[in-house]
Amino acid sequence: MTEPGPGPIAQGQPGDNRAALFALDGPRMGRRAYPVVMVLTVGLIFAALQIDARWHPPLWLHALIWPPVVALVIGGAALALRRKA
Repeated sequence: MTEPGPGPIAQGQPGDNRAALFALDGPRMGRRAYPVVMVLTVGLIFAALQIDARWHPPLWLHALIWPPVVALVIGGAALALRRKA
């Protein structure tokens, strides 16, 4: 019979989630980045809905276009925030 391993509380590091969410440059950058990312996300969702309502592109076209657009917008915002800091 094997001994039970450490419980779920003992696994991982205490700040793993925070580090994953605010990994730009520490907690100060994360606090500034969070509202910017949220506003950009809402804007991108609104843009996707408007494009879908106006031109009715097929789903595969959305799947092709939006991942690079999101990566560029959020990555550009992260770079702009990093330069500003």
